[in-house]
Amino acid sequence: MSKMQPNIQQFIGIYNFFSNTEENYKNTSQLLQVENLILEFYPIDSKLFKQTVTKCADIFEIIKTETGGEPKTVISAMLYVISSEFPVINERLESVFGSETAQIVFGTLKLRQLKLGRIEKNADNYIKLSLTYVSDVRSMLVRLAEIVYKIRHINEQKFDNIDLFINNISMLYGPVAHRLGLYKMKTEIEEAVMKHNVPDMYKLINEKLASSKEAREKYIESFIKPINKRLDDAGLKYKIKGRTKAISSIWTKIQKQGVGFEKVKDIFAIRIILDSSQEKEKSDCWSVYSIITDMYTPDARRMRDWISRPRSSGYESLHATILGPADRWVEVQIRTERMDEIAENGPAAHWRYKEKGKSENSNWLAHMRNALEHPDLFSTDEELLQKIQSNEIYIFTPAGELKRLEKGYTVLDFAYTIHSNLGETCVGAEVDGQFKPISYTLENGQTVKIKTSKSQTPNEEWLKILKSSKARLKLKRALKEIEFKYAEIGKELVKKKLEQLNIPFADQTIERLMQEFGAKHPIELYHKFGEGKISPLKIKPALESETKYVKEQDEPPVELPDEVEDTTPTGGDFILIDKNLTTVDYHFAKCCNPVPGDKIFGFVTVSKGTKIHKDICPNASDLKDRYPYRVIPARWNISSENRTAFIAEFIISGEDKKGLSAEISNLITNELGFKLRAISFSVNKKNQFSGRISIEIRQNTELDRIVEALKRKPYIHSIKRN
Repeated sequence: MSKMQPNIQQFIGIYNFFSNTEENYKNTSQLLQVENLILEFYPIDSKLFKQTVTKCADIFEIIKTETGGEPKTVISAMLYVISSEFPVINERLESVFGSETAQIVFGTLKLRQLKLGRIEKNADNYIKLSLTYVSDVRSMLVRLAEIVYKIRHINEQKFDNIDLFINNISMLYGPVAHRLGLYKMKTEIEEAVMKHNVPDMYKLINEKLASSKEAREKYIESFIKPINKRLDDAGLKYKIKGRTKAISSIWTKIQKQGVGFEKVKDIFAIRIILDSSQEKEKSDCWSVYSIITDMYTPDARRMRDWISRPRSSGYESLHATILGPADRWVEVQIRTERMDEIAENGPAAHWRYKEKGKSENSNWLAHMRNALEHPDLFSTDEELLQKIQSNEIYIFTPAGELKRLEKGYTVLDFAYTIHSNLGETCVGAEVDGQFKPISYTLENGQTVKIKTSKSQTPNEEWLKILKSSKARLKLKRALKEIEFKYAEIGKELVKKKLEQLNIPFADQTIERLMQEFGAKHPIELYHKFGEGKISPLKIKPALESETKYVKEQDEPPVELPDEVEDTTPTGGDFILIDKNLTTVDYHFAKCCNPVPGDKIFGFVTVSKGTKIHKDICPNASDLKDRYPYRVIPARWNISSENRTAFIAEFIISGEDKKGLSAEISNLITNELGFKLRAISFSVNKKNQFSGRISIEIRQNTELDRIVEALKRKPYIHSIKRN
């Protein structure tokens, strides 16, 4: 074993030393015995270990004096400090020191590693996460003690980013200490933040306080003197402490009140601490309040009664702001010794009174947890203890934002929480660097990056995965929209097919199809066609008898002219593209501009009828692969003497020359006899042109004439149809 590795037996001895009696940990002189005990096993010149022992002793003392923590918290703090420097201890923490102590140590290690990237926007959530992140809230006490230690030794610390450290303790640990009623720690954190952020103002206020110290002390003495007499006459047992507000508190008042240092109210404060039995506490405090407000004028707006309704941290006191001699404001705090100990030492002292010295502080721990989760929600401790513990978890986005979810929520729930579109296209998530499916249940403090796919669509099975009522509502709405969209597509498919078969799109026909395909409602029938569960090709055999009947009444179909190639399979399952055919709502797709003679197909859209595409259209493959049930065969049916005009677009490039546009326009209109619809060119620095021309034609055989004529021009290097 290396000299730098602690001997586990030594720590067992230390643990037992402090566990045998509560009195051991209260005696500051015992800290020297701890250090000597540890150093017996290590070289005296072991600098790292000596530093660790010193830090251990300091944090040990902070927890003991600032939080009133019970022995197990103090011992856990010692083990945390040592195990953070010597991880070998971690391997045997639980087996040697017990699961409770191990949980506190491991929880504190987790808090230290907590990412605080965008805390400004999520401060309240971070406070709650810092609590729910660990299994034992005492880990927070140890972490707070470590923060105070770092503040006291800030010049000795090595920070990667001291501004970030100051920001984090300001946004997280200061408010946490406040909620726990650890006001000394809160003040120390706020002072450190002010020293760093506004050092000049801190120095200025400090100098003003120092220069006026003697005058303040005389003023407080003159203010207290008549109060002493009245309290003595009333037969009360008490003591009075005079003090000046903390510099950070004065700075806050300067900012809020918008005044200079000299005009800040209640820079002075006195505390009257009564020696009263618990039965007479409230009446004695109110008696003192009555005496003081008879002597001096109070500011009724600044009166605070935390005796009738204590703070959630257990804090009890009467606060009054009094206008004293020379029109100077003084804050007066009135409380009993019991209340004062709670105010000074936080919730640990509060529950020692409640439990009359019992060693198990389970109520204290419950109180601490609820104080952090639900500040200022409860008027009594009984209400607070009845509150069910938080059922929330906190999840990081890749950008460092913190999202609040309920326990049991899945990856899919989280996706819907961020945005409906993200939920509807979610295929899983990267959770702390590992891929997880949409059904994976998230855990507190994880970082989650949602993965999506354009081809993903919601389905009813997701209702079994989602736990969030809002997400379920969003999903049901999306499913309804999909159902409606498919129904619209299906209706269009049925309508087109019936038009091809010369069968009327009538109620009787739809009812026959509903019966044939087991649909209870037309929308259900259309949805089946639209979703692709039923092919339009099945309509003909389903209505065969009616098809024959209708065809007997109709004229025979028009034959294709010889010069137009019939590229469509026989059997009648296709659209005939004819300018005189008004019953079929079709349009030519602009992405490929088909002209007579091109091999084509129809694609049924939701709201724009049927779009006609070339078989070699750039979008053809994707449309046929993703929506095969919306693809309809089509063929041209245009006679040679009755053809309409179509637009053909060409992309050309070559070497620029003077009069280029005029020469190409003359070629197309005068020499070839076509109508030019559009022409545009651009020229680069190398004198090369590129552009587009749009020409009216009536069949694709005319394309060859145009291409051959343009190719004969030496300055045109490339020409292709768009």
